[in-house]
Amino acid sequence: MQKTRKDTMPSHTTEFIGRFRCRWLQPFKAPAKTTAIVLAGGPGLSPDYMLPWARHFARQRSLNLALIEYPVISDGETLTTAQKYELFKDALLAIFKRIAGDSPPILIGHSFSCRVLLDLQASRELEASALILLNCPATFISSASFRRAAKKLRLPASIESEKSFRSYWKRILPLYFHVPMKKSWERALARRTSWMRCSWLTDIVRDEVSAPSRDRDIPVLFIHGANDLRFPKANRNILRGAFRESTHVSLGMCGHFPMLESPRNLFQEAVFFLDKIKPRVRQS
Repeated sequence: MQKTRKDTMPSHTTEFIGRFRCRWLQPFKAPAKTTAIVLAGGPGLSPDYMLPWARHFARQRSLNLALIEYPVISDGETLTTAQKYELFKDALLAIFKRIAGDSPPILIGHSFSCRVLLDLQASRELEASALILLNCPATFISSASFRRAAKKLRLPASIESEKSFRSYWKRILPLYFHVPMKKSWERALARRTSWMRCSWLTDIVRDEVSAPSRDRDIPVLFIHGANDLRFPKANRNILRGAFRESTHVSLGMCGHFPMLESPRNLFQEAVFFLDKIKPRVRQS
């Protein structure tokens, strides 16, 4: 484990645990019993865009906060993609236990990482007090509207370098928002993003989401942007069918990034959900 160092933002400590880069926050004075752990959306995406909302959420709920970045798993040709993914899941579980200690954490995912968390819930002994999943994909098939809009942008057929990815990402990014995209949002979503190092993850978790086993009783909140152009509306119906015991909320006038487009409504829905399951979420 490398020595911790202060990050550029106040009250942050950055630590490498194995191959994962973790940023720790304690946005209040008293130590908390429960930690909210945030895993960003697409592989290689920095969790910076999640930070303002997550920090406010943690402060108001008296939670510790940890943001985790996707690791680089560079074992060349010695491991298959499936083997890398198993290594990734084992390492991620170890991180959760290391961060949370004796109190099961609240796990917060967005988009792609929601499927990783659901996969962990189904295939591993995942200890968590709750899952809050934002714009979770039932499948990764883009909506017809998104494909038509992307086609008009004349994007490159393939991504060969980090530079070409950044160009691609900035051009297609406005399609993910229902409201006009702010420059600050673009900067947060492009900062420290490294698609090439984690692109192997996109070959995993591609099938349609499956129903959880009955012995899994972790409370799950699905929050969807009602105007998310990225995934078809049928996506929400598939999730409701597979996770009947979970809570499903749709935020109006909101696209793929509710933590940016509708942070207040997102906060209210998350708090309401946690209040319903209060006995399971211990606070300071």
